[in-house]
Amino acid sequence: DMGAAGVMIEDHAPGIELKTVGAEPLRTGEYETLPDISVTVTDDKDNAISSGIASVSYETGQGVSKPVGNASDYTAAIVVNKSFTIGADELSGPETVVTVTAADHAGNSSTVRKTIKIHTHSGTVVPAKAATCTEDGNLAHYGCTCGKLFSDSACTVEITDHASVILARLEHVYEGDYQYDAEGHWKVCSRCKTADTKQS
Repeated sequence: DMGAAGVMIEDHAPGIELKTVGAEPLRTGEYETLPDISVTVTDDKDNAISSGIASVSYETGQGVSKPVGNASDYTAAIVVNKSFTIGADELSGPETVVTVTAADHAGNSSTVRKTIKIHTHSGTVVPAKAATCTEDGNLAHYGCTCGKLFSDSACTVEITDHASVILARLEHVYEGDYQYDAEGHWKVCSRCKTADTKQS
């Protein structure tokens, strides 16, 4: 809508979407390597009349606001979409808070923050366990809270095939003399002492 002085009046702030690119989060929500951040700013909510984006800036946790583009980029024509990428090389430390702020020509503004945390693997030993007739066993290895498995305590050699540490349960070995009762006879497993199916 246009105000009495010919100034556009609209009350929806620009929308901001942040997506990580180039690195998938672990199940902890953290990352092994720093990702790029893909940013999309839009000022055309529900296809409503827009005053256009007036400014976009971002911070990467260092207290320095960086403008995206020049002022003339947003005044030569109405801009309703602006996309850019914050490179992984602009992020630092074990935790970075990325802040993106956008304003439109009607004076509305919005801010979105995304925290990027780097995961440090910490291995908990899983002792070797022999397989039995009733349970699978496993080789000794180390498990991290992120769900990854490693063959060393320093978590430098990943075990990508989790099934490779599993030792399949053993087959029963029914041997020796038959056991008897009034209903039939059977043999007992020499490993676990489980009785075989009774035969009449």
